[in-house]
Amino acid sequence: MGLRTRNPVGEHITTAAAPQLNGDVATVLPSTAAATTTPAAPKPLNENAVKALPVPETGNRVHYFPGAIIQGKEVPRGFGVRISSGGVRSFVMNYRIKLRERRYTIGQWPDWSVLDAVKEARTLRQRIDRGEDPLDERETVAKDRTLKAIAERYLADQCGLVCDANGKGARDAKGNWQFDAGRSKIRSGKLRIRAFERWVLPELGSKQIADIKRSDVSKLVATIKDHPDGGASIAHSVLAFVSKLFNWYAVNGHDDSFQSPIARGMSPPGAKSSAPKSGRAPRHKGARNSVPCSIFSVRATCSW
Repeated sequence: MGLRTRNPVGEHITTAAAPQLNGDVATVLPSTAAATTTPAAPKPLNENAVKALPVPETGNRVHYFPGAIIQGKEVPRGFGVRISSGGVRSFVMNYRIKLRERRYTIGQWPDWSVLDAVKEARTLRQRIDRGEDPLDERETVAKDRTLKAIAERYLADQCGLVCDANGKGARDAKGNWQFDAGRSKIRSGKLRIRAFERWVLPELGSKQIADIKRSDVSKLVATIKDHPDGGASIAHSVLAFVSKLFNWYAVNGHDDSFQSPIARGMSPPGAKSSAPKSGRAPRHKGARNSVPCSIFSVRATCSW
């Protein structure tokens, strides 16, 4: 048997040579006795082998297959199968770069076959050996697909949002996003900018757009409806603005898998739009010259 040791978080590693990352228990298959002069043949890596791997009672366990042969070649070092306590099996690539130990998740089994996962791992290993960090690219893409990042692109393209050299929304002396009426393709451009800035981004801005669920949007609508500065009509308008963004992203986001989480019937009962088709700021009931500044301004008072 291999040595039985504890990692820094107190979990057991069942072989002295097993790698470990993020507190996951790591197992090298097969384990061999230190005194054995002729090592045992590597255990085959195939669909049945992945299916037969045991499910841990808690946490995650990563199984590595050193020496396993796929299409006449050994699987790349660091390739493994991570199994969660819920039985989810995922192919991973463990590697070290610039003194950092990293783990790249290739995809879940059986959506990914063993053969396809190993092919991807070989490509990743070549990139890693050239000094590239695949996770850096994935993290950059993830940052570009937060709702905030996409909203800035949408508002700059459609609503006249002024952006800096990095593509981020530029702010004025009061801290509000800058608006250029000459760049806006729609009359309600400024209203939409203020609506996103005031209501949407504080609640959903940090989320990946693909991870936003219908329940997240419903919660946003309910929050606006019940807010002292909000109401049903404001919630209705903001929902319409968010729907426009999702539709824009579906066309311009280069993401064929994206589907808008908004469906019919999500507006609050009895709500009427606070942003008329003319794009002019709506008026309060009974007030001829007032506008509901709280809808579109970060502050309680109008900034224009």
